[in-house]
Amino acid sequence: MRTALALLLILVTALSLAACSGTPEIRERVRTVEVKVPVPTYRAPPPELATPPALAAPRFVPPSDAQASSALTPQGEAVLRALIGELLARERAWREWARGPPDESDNGGSGEGG
Repeated sequence: MRTALALLLILVTALSLAACSGTPEIRERVRTVEVKVPVPTYRAPPPELATPPALAAPRFVPPSDAQASSALTPQGEAVLRALIGELLARERAWREWARGPPDESDNGGSGEGG
């Protein structure tokens, strides 16, 4: 019984050493798989939205100024109203552009982000 156990131990040790001594063969498998999903593309905004507004900021005056109403002169209020109107119009234009369907002229036909 002891010799059988000793032989079994020697056999297991030899098999373990033989299994651990070699380097395994590295197999590299590359498989290309086509996945059909929509890919977002960059749409360039129209030039009129990409440029900053060309309006002057109003000039605030001290409350002690004789022409002051709401810390602005009447001309300053007109400038402020024009600025707010322009910014609101640009915001509506951005939303409309963002909602619209993309077409080939918007992204230059490249389909790549930028």
